Amino acid sequence: MLDKFDIVTAIGKNMDIFFADKIYGSDVEVIYIGIRCLTPVFESAFPKKKPKYDLKGKVYHVNNDDGPIKSPDKALSYSLTLDYSKYKEITDIRSIFPQDVLDSLDIIGTIKQIKDFDLVKFKSDFETFFKSVGWI
Repeated sequence: MLDKFDIVTAIGKNMDIFFADKIYGSDVEVIYIGIRCLTPVFESAFPKKKPKYDLKGKVYHVNNDDGPIKSPDKALSYSLTLDYSKYKEITDIRSIFPQDVLDSLDIIGTIKQIKDFDLVKFKSDFETFFKSVGWI
């Protein structure tokens, strides 16, 4: 099943370029969407985490010559849990993956700290992105 998701990684650079100059408000600068597609056997071993919003990034001290690393400010991260049985049955996920991602974006509206973010425009742009890479 992993090979099915390699194409998601492959469009990552295109996604970075597409969204690079877009601004949707002052409350979110970075969004991380973790993709989870686990067999029911492993689902309980990896419990779903709540969405996390960090207004201020954290500084991590690591053993390297570059010094401390700081995570971005105004960052939202959440997990998108995909239906394993649905994804197991198809060979090309491009027919269903975009809708699952678009539906998951509604979680942004549930984060109380995020007040200034144009979710409608963001979802519209995400749909436009998927169309531009031929997934919709």
